[in-house]
Amino acid sequence: MTPDPNLGPQLDVLVRRLRAWSSPSWGHGDRLTVTRLELQALADDSARAAGRAPLPVPLLETTVIPDQLAVLADQAMQDGVDPAPYLARIATALGFSR
Repeated sequence: MTPDPNLGPQLDVLVRRLRAWSSPSWGHGDRLTVTRLELQALADDSARAAGRAPLPVPLLETTVIPDQLAVLADQAMQDGVDPAPYLARIATALGFSR
């Protein structure tokens, strides 16, 4: 799947919104679990597309998640993986879209 060249604004908005979240915001429902699963899936698919062995995404503090998302999405696009579906699932899980 070819990365969407217009993904930048969508990614920027999601990262900006997540940077404004406090740690308690992640505690509702399964927000943190779903987000971490999507980040890992994105990293795994990116690694596979580039012929690299998948590595675990570090389970860092919630304040780091926006940066992990930005870095992993950028790497995925470089590897030819479209991160848009992962971003959409994260946004839905976090209640940003339906």
